Amino acid sequence: MSEKDARAWFLIVASLAITAAIYAFYLRILDIDLIDILRNNLDGFIFTMLFITSAELVKVVRLYIIFRKKGYRVKLKTIIISRFVGNFLGIITPSSVASEPGRVMSVAMLEGTPMEVVMAGGVLETFYDSFILAFIALVYSITSLPLSLPIFLSSFFILGIWVFILAGFVFKDSVFRRIFSRINNKMGGKMSKASQKIFSRYSEFAEFTKLGLSSKLSIPTIILTLLSLLLYSFSFLLLSGQNAEITESLLSGLFAYSASYTAQIFPTPGGSGFFEYAISLSMGSSIMAIWRMAFLVVNVLPATLILMFFVRIRRLVEENVKKSLFG
Repeated sequence: MSEKDARAWFLIVASLAITAAIYAFYLRILDIDLIDILRNNLDGFIFTMLFITSAELVKVVRLYIIFRKKGYRVKLKTIIISRFVGNFLGIITPSSVASEPGRVMSVAMLEGTPMEVVMAGGVLETFYDSFILAFIALVYSITSLPLSLPIFLSSFFILGIWVFILAGFVFKDSVFRRIFSRINNKMGGKMSKASQKIFSRYSEFAEFTKLGLSSKLSIPTIILTLLSLLLYSFSFLLLSGQNAEITESLLSGLFAYSASYTAQIFPTPGGSGFFEYAISLSMGSSIMAIWRMAFLVVNVLPATLILMFFVRIRRLVEENVKKSLFG
């Protein structure tokens, strides 16, 4: 293993250790015996992992459709890999900052798909998830103040960020377009070829993103997004106990998942600590402990194997990234 690979794995292991330590600390202060809980609800744990996996695979199909509608045939296997790599990087980086870039780069590494296309695909799938979930979390947090204040702030912030992204980089009269036009005019329309190429690829990114927000593509994408949310809601169902009312449990699960999603923006690895707190608000600490463990297992184990695979095909990865960036 090269020194570069060793440093990368050290950072990965260290980040996972921090995430695990925060999770363990949370269990300790709540006096939760995770082993005992798992022993008494092993069926629920397995059931939860199956539904989380199913929800993630629905998101895979969603991104596959987004690429196909644009005319790019990205392999389903590649999108599966990118999904779990992105989730894993989100878990180990502060504010889940590497989640979507990880997904984008995984597709670029394996397929060599143009960077503006994979970036637009990443923006679209993140938009549908985060906008819907942040809206649900915001409504839920308003009804649960003051305990839900962190969720209120994070969901409000996410919604604001999306307004900024769409207005600044996607829509026809975006801020970026206006800035570029002014610079170009001041230079007498003689911007460098490199700058013109950057703007050209940015324009393709913006057009692809707008296509994804159009009714032609948004209807199936929204349907798949809602299906994934339903599956995530079901992932809490068996953990709620046999006497729990199904509709109430599903709503609580939806609120828990939505809140935990928005909590990931806090500056700990994957929002650790805030993530667990968000789930426990509507589901309680015992259910939070099992569900969080299931979420970590589903995303960490496959991604670790995938990252080992990336190390083995480094030369192909480097060639595809160059192709993705420079054509």
